[in-house]
Amino acid sequence: MRDRENHLAPSRSAGPAGVTGGGISSATLIRSAAALFLARGYATSTTRDLAEALGIRKASLYHYIDGKEDLLYAICKQSLDELSERIRETIAVTSPEDCIKEVIATHLRTVLARKDMYSVTLMETRSLTGRRKAEILESRESYRSLVGEAVRQGQATGQIRSDVDTRFLTMALLNHLNWVLFWYTPEDGPAEDLAVIYTLLYLEGAARPV
Repeated sequence: MRDRENHLAPSRSAGPAGVTGGGISSATLIRSAAALFLARGYATSTTRDLAEALGIRKASLYHYIDGKEDLLYAICKQSLDELSERIRETIAVTSPEDCIKEVIATHLRTVLARKDMYSVTLMETRSLTGRRKAEILESRESYRSLVGEAVRQGQATGQIRSDVDTRFLTMALLNHLNWVLFWYTPEDGPAEDLAVIYTLLYLEGAARPV
């Protein structure tokens, strides 16, 4: 499917950009693939499974994509591009004193809005191959660097300890935030409330106040 916005690789019989040959939007195709890959795992999911979920014949699916890796790449690429853009915008408009707090809130708000896609990106990047895998790994590293900038600002303002390397503090924060995807449900409350708790835990720890 020819769709630059959603990063799907061109199919030999693709329709107009943004809409697949049978009238299924690329956004719908990506969301359905993300739900399937999360539920069954990428390795055990098949194009037949995806076709059934979309209510189309398996043969028709190949009017939209050349293979299921097209969809995994699109999920990872779209997720990381969106997250990086949101964090970049947040850092640009936020004071150094508020930067880490706003980055935490932006990250949680963004990933929880598309929980399936971001979960698949975290778990299944390893299933990509060749150039696509290298590109997504590079994008992940670029995102870590963006978050690292927020951590550095926190160190510069004295909010975050400076006796620990920025890289370790950044990885600790990302582990802190990304694990939310594996337990969060809407019953746990809005992302904004969760961000307040996670900011408190990251900046002050879990020790009882004295």
